[in-house]
Amino acid sequence: MRSLITASLICLTAVLFSCNKKENCPDITLIGQPNCPEDTTWVCGCDKVSYINECVANNNGMYVVSQGKCTN
Repeated sequence: MRSLITASLICLTAVLFSCNKKENCPDITLIGQPNCPEDTTWVCGCDKVSYINECVANNNGMYVVSQGKCTN
């Protein structure tokens, strides 16, 4: 019985922390936007990769964590 309670608490904790969007990279709900403009407004994705613009990052399932190229 104790192991069942422990397992339940672990699962509950995992669910609570997984709801934070900042922890979910990539975010598949971002994939599939229409054609992206070709502007070069560089952004840094949640995967620490630089993308030419926010639309391209989103089409790869990455949300933007900062403007400009990533600094590793």
